[in-house]
Amino acid sequence: MTEVEEDVRFERDSEWLSLHYKELQVNHPNRYVAVLNERVVDVGDDGEKLYVEVVGKYGREPVIEFIKDTKTIQVGRLRARVLV
Repeated sequence: MTEVEEDVRFERDSEWLSLHYKELQVNHPNRYVAVLNERVVDVGDDGEKLYVEVVGKYGREPVIEFIKDTKTIQVGRLRARVLV
């Protein structure tokens, strides 16, 4: 893959991650996710370790993002989860 093609793929993976962020908050809260080819290829607690593992396995640099947990708020006697 050329450098330009790799840059385009990285941008697409970044956009995919942004579009699916709320879903990732539900499925992978407070974890790092690695995205390649517009899909999650691995998840971990240590971003640097995850990066090394994914590059070793796939031979390409993933987009890695820490997915923040959803917030839980208390309103009177009701509880609600708020996606941020």
